[in-house]
Amino acid sequence: MKSINRILLLTDFSEISDNAMEYAVIVAKKTRAEIQVMHIVNTPVDWVNLGVEKEKQYPETRERIADARVALNDVVSRFRDKGIIARSVLIYNLDVESIPEYVKDEDLDLIIMGSHGVRGIKEFTIGSNAQKVLRASIKPVLIVKNKPKYDSIKEVLFASTFDKKYSRHFESVLTFVNAFEARVHLLYINTPYDFKETHEMDVLFDSYYSSCAEGSCTKHIYNAHNEESGVKYFLKQQEPDVFAIVTEGRSAFSQIFSPSLTEKIVNHLDVPVLSINVHEK
Repeated sequence: MKSINRILLLTDFSEISDNAMEYAVIVAKKTRAEIQVMHIVNTPVDWVNLGVEKEKQYPETRERIADARVALNDVVSRFRDKGIIARSVLIYNLDVESIPEYVKDEDLDLIIMGSHGVRGIKEFTIGSNAQKVLRASIKPVLIVKNKPKYDSIKEVLFASTFDKKYSRHFESVLTFVNAFEARVHLLYINTPYDFKETHEMDVLFDSYYSSCAEGSCTKHIYNAHNEESGVKYFLKQQEPDVFAIVTEGRSAFSQIFSPSLTEKIVNHLDVPVLSINVHEK
């Protein structure tokens, strides 16, 4: 991701989706990006090719579609009132896992969506829509739970193993960060079973740190018994506005830590998560 010009906001018109919309406003204002607001309606038949007369046989579906159009137009109007170019996209029976293909066809740069997390109605687990999009997307995905505390993004935490072969994907994190002139905290969790000495970490950090603008990145090595506790404790201390991570599509978060461990971390994060897929194009 070299720039953010076109954003896809997925919405189900819930409070969580409203929170995601507020982040979309923040990003669009800084990047001057245009936004597509997408809502998916599942119908019992092929609605696109259904005649008007036959639609009358499905009054509940017609009502849901009409309500969705009104709600979509309301969201789009809220963007336009803030000076942001936006349009609505109402899709029928689209498999969530097919959204990344739509993103590719439309040449979109960033997906923003809400996730209920473990405290909400739906758990952010392997079966959730958020997880499916994360796994399949070759474009960055920003997952949101709560309302933004501020009207900008000033601090971003990037946790990684800092493997040199993945360093080019850090450029997408920097594209996001530079739009806000934010600071980046580069975090490595040093554990007993994979302990690295300072000189080893200096070498690992180098290919990432050298990409940062002068004074914009800070290196952190946090010693912990395991990655999960290390990330959690560091997040409490630092309280970043966004937590960024490079992921591997098939197993969601496996590039940094094991899938189950990282999903557990993300499940309990209140901070937005920016996921950059290693298969990004």
